[in-house]
Amino acid sequence: MNKKIQVMKTIILSAVATILFSIVNLSAANTQKVYSNIEKTEIGCVKEFITYDEAISKAISKSVYHYDANGNMQKKVSYVWDSKTGWEAVNKYDYVYNNSGNVDYLTYTEWDNNMSSWSSKIEQFIHVYDNQGGLLVVKHIKIDNNGEFMAQK
Repeated sequence: MNKKIQVMKTIILSAVATILFSIVNLSAANTQKVYSNIEKTEIGCVKEFITYDEAISKAISKSVYHYDANGNMQKKVSYVWDSKTGWEAVNKYDYVYNNSGNVDYLTYTEWDNNMSSWSSKIEQFIHVYDNQGGLLVVKHIKIDNNGEFMAQK
């Protein structure tokens, strides 16, 4: 009987030690921090968020949000850090609003590294509302910037 109690204590202590060790490892593995900067102007504001990995002393990514004076997001641009070239654009979202303040359409564009500019191929998400302002449907259209229609969903 005494031996069974000793085995149970060993099992419980091992389990507790394993759990504590796992918790310490999880918190040590999360070395990424997010730093922010907000610049307010009379026409709106720009919010910038940078993810930085303290374990390797390296920036990872950056997201920049542009808002109008009414607080509507106008644009979001995402970047990744390259130690040789600096911030490299990845993609962007451009928002256009209707008179009711709802998103009219959203345009998604990726960065074209070969051309060093935004891709000529874009995706547009057109929002259709009912008379009360309720969202009915979102149409997904792919367009080449030269005006060629590519696909619709």
